[in-house]
Amino acid sequence: MEKTKISLLRSAAQVLGKDGDIFYNHLLYKALGAESDKEKARVRRQANQLVETGEFSRVARGKYKYHPEKAPKRDGKLTNQMWRAIRSSQPGWTMAEIAQISGASLSHVVKYCRYLEEDGYIRRHGRNGNSALYRSTLKSSEQRNTPYPPSLLTDPHEEERGCVSELVKLFLLKDLYAPATQNKIIKNCRTILDRFETNQEEA
Repeated sequence: MEKTKISLLRSAAQVLGKDGDIFYNHLLYKALGAESDKEKARVRRQANQLVETGEFSRVARGKYKYHPEKAPKRDGKLTNQMWRAIRSSQPGWTMAEIAQISGASLSHVVKYCRYLEEDGYIRRHGRNGNSALYRSTLKSSEQRNTPYPPSLLTDPHEEERGCVSELVKLFLLKDLYAPATQNKIIKNCRTILDRFETNQEEA
């Protein structure tokens, strides 16, 4: 299993926890293909991170509910607020401070700052304990309009991953003889097949 990203865990939880359903660690393992103890431990750590941010609430040990309203906002307004906070901050700011000023989640700020650092808008400016410090560059001061990460950074297989997550939920929790369940299985399988059969034909 490739290294599980928080975004993939979130996508799985959005399906497994749809309509307020309780979901379990073992469902997350199956949805994300976590087989080894190391992979499962990583999923649990990331689930704990989302408990801390409020996206997950822990119902019992290894059992969660998902709260979509707590997910990081990805609209342009929030990105603008992060950019303004970065440009107006004196050298030596931390990502946590930008999150506090802008109102964005820390995970959203981290992702945005990684993009800005790679593109030369910000750079490291020492450390304060365990926290990395940053400053804006000349490129940043010359950029009035908010720079946005390229759309290619989004997961190109997000829809298919969602289908796999829903299939796991259907097979583990639903009556497989029920026509409604079978129709959902067929629909999800067709979506996955359509995507990869098209890729094969193009190749």
